[in-house]
Amino acid sequence: MNKTLLMSKCRSHFRGVTVWVTPGYLSRQQYFPANPATAHYFCASSVLAPRRSQRDPISAAARRMLVAFLVPSFLAPFSDTVRGAHGQTVGAHPGQPVASVPVEDTLTRAKVRLGQEVFFDRDLSSDRTVSCADCHSPQRAFTDGAKTSQGVHRIQGRRNSPTLVNVGLQPLYFWDGRASSLEDQALGPLFDPGEMGMSREELISRLASKPVYPVLFQQAFPDGLSVDNVVNCLAAFQRTILSLNSAYDRYQAGDPQILSPLARRGMDLFFGKAHCSLCHRGVNFSDGLFHNLGVGWTGDGFSDLGRFLVTGVPADRGAFRTPTLRQVAQTAPYMHDGSLETLQDVVEWYDRGGVSNPHIDPLIQPLRLTSPEKKALLAFLMALSGTVSSGISSSPSP
Repeated sequence: MNKTLLMSKCRSHFRGVTVWVTPGYLSRQQYFPANPATAHYFCASSVLAPRRSQRDPISAAARRMLVAFLVPSFLAPFSDTVRGAHGQTVGAHPGQPVASVPVEDTLTRAKVRLGQEVFFDRDLSSDRTVSCADCHSPQRAFTDGAKTSQGVHRIQGRRNSPTLVNVGLQPLYFWDGRASSLEDQALGPLFDPGEMGMSREELISRLASKPVYPVLFQQAFPDGLSVDNVVNCLAAFQRTILSLNSAYDRYQAGDPQILSPLARRGMDLFFGKAHCSLCHRGVNFSDGLFHNLGVGWTGDGFSDLGRFLVTGVPADRGAFRTPTLRQVAQTAPYMHDGSLETLQDVVEWYDRGGVSNPHIDPLIQPLRLTSPEKKALLAFLMALSGTVSSGISSSPSP
């Protein structure tokens, strides 16, 4: 497939927010349905590496890439439906997963509105105290600010709640990657006894007992209320959770003053000496893979075996998914167990080279950063936070 990199910059207005976008690497034939008027693709800009020199215009241009987010029709007033890319994953570069929609599904305004209602509803947990939003709060970039999350009956979980920002860009879900789709991911917490603790029968019964839900499900799905459609609408809503307009994106879109000199120095370190981009790469600043940093190593084993519990591969002991760095300044505490309270703690952890153990990732090496370099790196990490937008403009029902 031929792809043309278009370097023209444009501005798009998204729910009152000015969003800089850089068109490019988008095949109209592959990613648009037969009738483009029936779909809308919202493009948010990103860059895979910093510009090195004004004397290097070709390589600078080559690194200026976009990600095309499949966003529901409420972003496009001329359309009622946004169709998926025929089940394919849209990528900003080879091997980099971007938002995808299952081949049998479509994103609609009705599905997203319904998913938003379900996401905020505490009645859909066994003791009516926990909603999806209690662990993934919009006010905290869709995390909860806790070391580990609390489920029904005050049961304390063993892992930190990861952000849902740009969750549609991930290839696998949960810290250990046990779910391969957003639909599978949405299913897990509903029926986990330590999270929402529902049964299938009780879930359907509670939804059916509320006047708003049978109507909304019938509007969103031809077959109405079902467990499959509950997770489908939750996944639809989560695909709209996007991080936009970070200072980094605006800098790469042509605003040279938006990053401070300190942050620009941090950017050079991020893609250079600090080696952060070996794992935190691509439009979402994540390779989507699993790495052992030594978090949770007790000296004779791991407190949480991570990816190993899914694969059974010995080398996966203590390995966890690389999280996105989008909105990272808002998603403390950090790591799968919430053991690092601040970004400063995270930088120090990597500077030491993690904690040595038999399966530590060979990419994890001591960095030997100076104190000024650490401050610069932190300034750049702060620049990866922008505006988080999700769902539709109306608020969820009480």
